[in-house]
Amino acid sequence: MGILLVRLIDVINEYSEDSTFYSIAYTMLLNFDNLQNLSINDVANLCHVSKSTISKFVRSLNFEDYSDFKAEAYFKENRFNSDYNYVANIQQYIANQDANTYIDKVIQDIEIIKNIDMTVIRKIAQIIYQYPKVTAFGTLFSQLGALDLQYKLAYNHKFIMSYVNDVKQDEYLKNNSEQGVVIIYSNSGNYLNKYQLSSFDEKKKYDYKNKKVILITANEMMVNHPDVDICLVYQHLSKLQTHSYIYPLINDLIVAEYRSFQNANF
Repeated sequence: MGILLVRLIDVINEYSEDSTFYSIAYTMLLNFDNLQNLSINDVANLCHVSKSTISKFVRSLNFEDYSDFKAEAYFKENRFNSDYNYVANIQQYIANQDANTYIDKVIQDIEIIKNIDMTVIRKIAQIIYQYPKVTAFGTLFSQLGALDLQYKLAYNHKFIMSYVNDVKQDEYLKNNSEQGVVIIYSNSGNYLNKYQLSSFDEKKKYDYKNKKVILITANEMMVNHPDVDICLVYQHLSKLQTHSYIYPLINDLIVAEYRSFQNANF
């Protein structure tokens, strides 16, 4: 899914239905297939607002101008022919096999979590317990892992921060110099290196010197990444993108260990 689609969805999730930005984002989503052919004047008329309002909206999505915005307004399912695109990886698999075969593959990947390194799980839990400032990030399905951890820790009176919006994640990592922990959920591990939603293969450049970085990934090559302090690697038996099922299980293990540290210090 492209960066523009994700950001437009973020807007309708964050703003009230009677707001101007919600109306613009929703109108753009309904007309997304035609956006690449529309001028800023066309879009302003379509949304019943001024061109200056469209420009303001575009900048709020972290695009420099309308031309930058329009460059991302192109949708073709799996245009980069990725084997890990949701439709290609999951939906086509179900269509070519069947639902039961897909479920069996998911169960296999869940079963292999029994072999995860509990020593690393305990280290992560201890760090979460020790540090007052903890954030958790990811994109798309990996962000589900971050939100899941946030809610599960809240049940245990540990409150961490997370942003769904990729722009807010980026701003935090670029501008926040406080000491703390950043937990990153990234199946491929690419979150640390590039903007995964961008069509232009943009590289990321963050300074993590005041941050302890924890990466939860299926990419064992990230263990030696210079920015990663602790890397928890999980395995896939299948080639399916099952991490949206795996992350909640890993989080349950982390929270269980967190509770052990919590109880030991009461």
